[in-house]
Amino acid sequence: MCVAQTAMADTAFVVPAHIVDDRAPLAFVSDAPNPALHGHSGAGNPDIRRDYQRTEARLPTIRSCLTEDGHPVDGLDLARLDWRRLDTDAALEVCFFRVLSLIGPDQFAAYFAALSFDLSGGVEVEQMLSYDPPIRRIVTAYSAGYTRERWAGRNAPVQWIFRRAPLARSASLQVNVAGDEIVLVDFTLNTL
Repeated sequence: MCVAQTAMADTAFVVPAHIVDDRAPLAFVSDAPNPALHGHSGAGNPDIRRDYQRTEARLPTIRSCLTEDGHPVDGLDLARLDWRRLDTDAALEVCFFRVLSLIGPDQFAAYFAALSFDLSGGVEVEQMLSYDPPIRRIVTAYSAGYTRERWAGRNAPVQWIFRRAPLARSASLQVNVAGDEIVLVDFTLNTL
């Protein structure tokens, strides 16, 4: 069970601030041989790795991913993402990685519903973690998303993405989990 699950029982996604370890580095910027955040992990691509390192420096904590009103006196409201700061794919992936790692897979459906995302999945698939040497793992895959048509004319917090990418028709966030560990977060804009 993830730490945040018991803390969220009474109030939507407010967790006590003391249970959030904001100093923990993320696996994908470490020297680990198989960093596991983005779909192609950045392990063999220094430009992708640098992009995530810059993003982690800009958004170093869960608190930095939230709006100021997402910091109630007694905790953090994890549903109060600061969408203006989540202005790149890497920023979205970093912040969702942090938040979803804290709340755990049992809370994904409620969390994404609170953000007005559709969630599907919970399906076991094989994920390639490394090509040399080949390492595969069975993971549980989830996909959260929304479409431009669904939100047309509404003031949904995630509408900023369509201003950033005017040809995008939908957006999705793939999350793969092995046990309680997030092993992939990948944001995609779809134009078809």
